[in-house]
Amino acid sequence: MQTKKIDINSGILIIYITLFVLLNISLAIVYFLSPEAFDNVTFMSMVNLLYYLVLFYIMVRFARTYLFKKEWPRFLKRKGFSIGILVGGFFLMIGVNTIVGTLFEHFSVNDTSENQEALLDLIRSGAWYNIAALALFAIILAPVVEELVFRKALYGIVKHKLGVVLAIVVSSLLFGFIHILHEPSNFIQMIPYVVMGVVLAVIYYLAKERIWVPIFAHIIWNAFTVMIMLFLPQDSSDIISFIQSIF
Repeated sequence: MQTKKIDINSGILIIYITLFVLLNISLAIVYFLSPEAFDNVTFMSMVNLLYYLVLFYIMVRFARTYLFKKEWPRFLKRKGFSIGILVGGFFLMIGVNTIVGTLFEHFSVNDTSENQEALLDLIRSGAWYNIAALALFAIILAPVVEELVFRKALYGIVKHKLGVVLAIVVSSLLFGFIHILHEPSNFIQMIPYVVMGVVLAVIYYLAKERIWVPIFAHIIWNAFTVMIMLFLPQDSSDIISFIQSIF
């Protein structure tokens, strides 16, 4: 009897969902045994880093043929085209981020998500290992993992069933939702993430589904934003407008 091979999109989602469930079971056990651990910025930072390191390793290993033997040559074959979409996408991110920040300011939306607060807490701690963990997570691990999950896998599955428009919408909505999963009542904070999800999905579409283009766009944007977070005054309200939607 021949075993049916799992396609790459389904495999990526299975890896992501399985590790996500295991993470939350582990955190529930830790919370039961030692709830005060969740108030420790370094502990939560290292848990998040370890989780993404494992996700990154397993996912890249699983998708290595697709990433390095198929998609990397495609990226290089039309390097000028790919870089053009990448640069245009970066400025589009700046534009939509500015619009979202302006609208939030206009409607006096001053609250931030738990996700954003956690990132700011790492900066405010001043500890080099917390900042290093943030940089590694934000600039390398999260862009690769999230683009494989939301652009490659989720976008690909929905596009196959329902078309490009719904692929963009569904993948972007879930990209936004996953960032406020632990505070669903604060749904307004989902908007910046959804908007950035749309931008990254559009970049992916315009790049003829060359996955390295949204990966690099995500990396560059996160690197840019981490620099803003590091070098702006830590008590500046301007930080919030720059970190909307980045992770």
